[in-house]
Parts: sequence; structure tokens; C-alpha cells
Amino acid sequence: MVKRTDPRLGLLAWFACGAALVAALWVVFRTPEGLPFENKEAELELPALMEENQSPSEVATLAPEELIGLPGEGPIEVQLRVLGGAGSPSLIPKRGGSLKGRVYGANRTPLSDVWIEIASGPQAGMSTTSDSAGHYFLPDLLPGTHLFRVRAGTSMVGRMQRVLPKGQTRRDFFVGAASTLSFEVRSFENKPLAGAIVRVDLGEGFQSGEDGMVAIPWVSKSPRVLVDVSAKGHAAVRSELNLLPPNEGLIVLPPLPRGGIIRGTVPSWPGGPRPTITVVPRSTRPGGRQYQWERWQNVVIGHDTFFELSGLPTDVMVDVRVSHPKGVGKPQVRAVKANADSTTTVKFVVIRNDQRVKGRVVDDKGKGVSGAKVVLEAANPGEVLKAMFPGLREPGVSAQLPTPAQLRREVITSRGGRFDFTWADHLQGSGNLVLSATKEGWVSDRILVRNAMSDFALKLKPEDRSGAISLSLQQGRGKLPEVHWFLEGESLQADGRGGASVSGLSLGRYSLEIRRGELILLKEPSLELKGLRELVLQ
Repeated sequence: MVKRTDPRLGLLAWFACGAALVAALWVVFRTPEGLPFENKEAELELPALMEENQSPSEVATLAPEELIGLPGEGPIEVQLRVLGGAGSPSLIPKRGGSLKGRVYGANRTPLSDVWIEIASGPQAGMSTTSDSAGHYFLPDLLPGTHLFRVRAGTSMVGRMQRVLPKGQTRRDFFVGAASTLSFEVRSFENKPLAGAIVRVDLGEGFQSGEDGMVAIPWVSKSPRVLVDVSAKGHAAVRSELNLLPPNEGLIVLPPLPRGGIIRGTVPSWPGGPRPTITVVPRSTRPGGRQYQWERWQNVVIGHDTFFELSGLPTDVMVDVRVSHPKGVGKPQVRAVKANADSTTTVKFVVIRNDQRVKGRVVDDKGKGVSGAKVVLEAANPGEVLKAMFPGLREPGVSAQLPTPAQLRREVITSRGGRFDFTWADHLQGSGNLVLSATKEGWVSDRILVRNAMSDFALKLKPEDRSGAISLSLQQGRGKLPEVHWFLEGESLQADGRGGASVSGLSLGRYSLEIRRGELILLKEPSLELKGLRELVLQ
């Protein structure tokens, strides 16, 4: 007798098999901790010598929070620039770069109230702090390579980052747990090198012993840690190292390359302070190892008119330039290579130029205003740097930006509101300058300077700080994200929870740009502020 099988039992068997298969796959794709698989930073296998701008752990960011109704990611950033009573967007010095990201501590915990400052270069001293979610933003930066100091509590680290000329550059900073690390320094002959100076994170230098070993305390174990090494007869190098665990024990640094010397003289200049010498590479090779270019910038010549620059790389063509406030060097620039076996020599003279930019700062009744700050700065600082140093025209050059005086000069008006600047070192082809005057309690003024004159007039008017701006979303677009406000690159204290408004602004004209992440939400080249201005984001 044949026993029939109920067809419903077959269906149940198929369902049971399917459920077992799904469960098996779920187990396969789970981590040992029992969580869905994720790309954990501690599990990344990173090289000891980091390629510039290539560290996954400091470039990639955590997944942003999903904020309803508005495109982009992260907080909203509002940038305001003062145009003054009769200003226009064309009178704002053009910089164009910005840097944003987040600051993380151990275990990728976002850190708030972290202080981030530009450590050197034309914008040294510019700073910001991270918000409650670890976000930070530095607007209005010059394109090029900057050095940064990042302070989180009692920990201080140094970082290097190249800011792109267009759009926003993204960089997350990591401040790990501090510990003592040992380094071994080796010569260009690959032998232990005594007497080398090793500096981590732009901090204090420590000298290696006879065995080439040096122990450095309080090193933050992070990716892209700056390690500077210099020694007699060798090039002064800078590396970005990944010092995250499991990198424990002795760290053997790559052998130092041989270094060269450039000597020179400036036998003639038109009095005043001694001339300064600056070196910038004509080109650099991409990679984790760079050089400490700021060592050879703004070097004052000796009383005997001579100068010596040691520790330069011998495989890089460099531009050498002399600067002086009373004239222009001749030749304007020398392109040379340092030599390890013989000294490279250069010679400059400074040709006198008596052109000046003079004038007065007055009030609305024509009376001179003393104690006002007057600034003469390049309308396009990047073009000035490129005109002075051809190597900076190359987008890949990672030398720290030099700080020539032509970029910005500042004086305080004397009695009668008078000011006086030199025009002697202005280079043809480097563009126009912007002349501005500011004083607490007054509306600023600025004008465009195309050539040297002695009758410039800047007019200040009494300030009315009843201006305010508020942001809101169009009805039905959801909740407004956190808002960060910046005036002339400096952070502003916002009103209320979430920073949706700011008050105490001077009445007048501003340029305004509102961003969220990479997206520009609103841009007003010339915004008239007569009281409260309500802006609705679509």
C-alpha cells in the first residue's frame, strides 16, 4: 500500500531550508563581537610612511546624521565679509580655500572644544574650535600647504594639510592616547646616526645618541603624525607616519638623504633693516617624505652681508629670492640646486624705490581719526605668491606657504589720522592691493589701490550694531540643522539654541555665503543689513 505525502509538508520543508540559509549567511557576515560588519579604523592595515593626503583614517569621515529636509551633511556654515558703507565684493581679498572636518579621540570618539590653529605662514594665528559633535571649519584660507596645531585638553599635536584652491578641503584630525615612543635615526649610509634632532608634532626636539636611538615622551599615537629629523650633512626631512596600534616598540626611520648648502651675499641695499632670504621648491615629489621648507624662509642676512642655508635637499630645484621693504631684488629670483659636495653660491642687490602709499583716515565731518587700524593687503594673495615663486604655480607643490611682507602690511594711524606704507617692493604683474581702515565703534571702509599715491582718504562712520540675521527653513522642510557663523573668518557667538540667528552686527553691506558640506545653499555678493534680516532656506 502506497502512503501518500501531504503536499503542504513539502512546502514547509522548503521554507525551513530557506530560513536556515539566511541564518547561515547572517552568521558569516557578523564580526566576532556579534555586530554587523563595519570598517573599523583599528583594523586598517596602513603603511608606516603615509602618502600625503592619503590616510583613510584621517580623510574618510563617519556616516553623517540624516537631517531632514535640507541637502548636504553636517552643520550649516554662514560666512560673512564686511563690505563697509560703500564696499563691493571686488574689494574682498581673494583667498578661495577652506578646511573642514571632525576631530576624533581614542576609539574615534568625536571631541568638542578642540582648538585648531594655523602654526605658520601668511595666516599664522588664525584659529577655530570644534563643536559639540567634533565638527570644525576654517574658511577663507589661502590655497597651499599649511601647518596646524591641534590642542585637545592637555594633548597638543601638529598636522600638515594642503588646502585646495577651489571648493572645500576635507580633513579629519585624530588625537590618540599619548605614550613614549623610541625612534632610530640612520644616516644616508644607512648607519646609526648620532646627534640628529628629532621633533614630533612640531614640538620639542630630542637628540639621538651614539646608537642613533632617541626616546620621545607624550607622543599621540595617531595616523599622519608629523616627524621632523635634521642632522649635520643631511637634509632636514619631514614625514607623516602612521603611529596607530599595532605599531609598537622601536620605530626605524628611513635613512636621511644627504643635504646641501646654499651660500650667498647681498652686498648692497638702500638702508633700513637687513634683507631677508626665502627658498621655495620649484617642484616636489609626491610621497610621505617632504622637507622642512619653513627653515629657509625669511632668513635675515648677517651683518657682513652674507647668508648660509644648510640642510637643503640636493635633488630639488629651488627658487631663492631676496626681500626688502625699500626696493626689489636684482635678479628677482635665482633657480639653483644645493650641492652636497660643493657649495652653491648666489648674489643679489636691492634696487631702491621711493614709491609710497599715503593718506588719512577721517570721520564723516572730515576730521582725522587717530588709532584706526589701516591694512594694505594683496587683492589676490595667491597671485602674489605665484609671481614671486614660480614653483607655487604647480598644484602639487607641498612646501609651506612663505610670508612675504607684500601680502599684508598694517599700521595704526597717528594724530590727524595719517598712515604711510611702502610700495617699493610691489612686483609688476602681482595685481592690485586693497586698503582698509577699521576701528572699534566705527563702520569700516576700503578702497582698491592700483598704484602708489599720497592722497588716499578712508572715511569712517559711527557704528550702529542693531543688525541681526536669522535663518529658517521653508515650511514643511523639517528641522534646521545646527548653524555656525563666521565674520571675516572669525567665529561669531550665535543667539539661542542651535545658532539659528546672530545679532550685534554693524549695519552696512556684507557678502554672505551659506554652505552645508560641499553644497552652497545661498550666496549674496552684496547683502544690505538695515536691522533684522530674515533668510529662508528653500
